[in-house]
Amino acid sequence: MSGHARALNYGGFGSMPSANGTAVMGGTRIVEAPPINNPYAKKVRATAERAREKELSGGRVKPEARVAKGQRISMLSIAGALIVAVLMVFVVLAQINYLEAGRETVMLNSQLVELTETHRMLELAFVSAIDIREVERVARDELGMSRPDATQVVLLSNTVTDSAVVVNHYDDSNVQSFISYLASLVDYFR
Repeated sequence: MSGHARALNYGGFGSMPSANGTAVMGGTRIVEAPPINNPYAKKVRATAERAREKELSGGRVKPEARVAKGQRISMLSIAGALIVAVLMVFVVLAQINYLEAGRETVMLNSQLVELTETHRMLELAFVSAIDIREVERVARDELGMSRPDATQVVLLSNTVTDSAVVVNHYDDSNVQSFISYLASLVDYFR
């Protein structure tokens, strides 16, 4: 609409409004007012339109969706989001530390394998480096030692049979065993 009043002629029973303002069979003239820019008038008009829609649809009208203007975010939700973000950072840092520890473990295991192999090789070299004949020669020539002769070796013969004595006898009960064990530790450290 352009802001001008508009008149429509409605005829009586069975008549239609005409473009030139006249109606067949005599009618009623209705004048529409120009639109008003008043917000209250817009609300009233919207309410009237809803009532008209309700009448036409048999009482069923869709509810209007309302959107709150300037809705504020709760401080509690901001704090929750920050806590979640901090926890996620901690999880990422823990994962990084875990990966670094795994990498270091793999490196140390490879070093252990290398050092074990080196130890085995050095042990073999040490055993093969010891010459019993050379040790005997040094002991005899440089240190003045000699092999024992028959007069230096004494064999003991014992007619008594061997026997074993149990020094620590523990009862079958676990408590007594534990107390005995603690007592033996105390005796050891005295």
